Amino acid sequence: MEPFDIQINISGNITTLLVFPDPYEPIYEVYEDKNRLGVVYKDTDNNNCWCSDEPIPMEIINLIGKQIDAYEAPAEGI
Repeated sequence: MEPFDIQINISGNITTLLVFPDPYEPIYEVYEDKNRLGVVYKDTDNNNCWCSDEPIPMEIINLIGKQIDAYEAPAEGI
């Protein structure tokens, strides 16, 4: 899977993030401009909630996860 852009709304500001999917694991490395924010992944043992081992606020992790889900939804229907 190729890298893709997502947009999240943080306090009324639209922020574009670049997401790099791992080709072998369901994890995603996330960048804002050239700054690495960290890795997010879906915890399938915990109701498919989005998680990160990085110091990213949970609210931001959830916003990123929702956008990744929305981006991947059309691909799953193919």
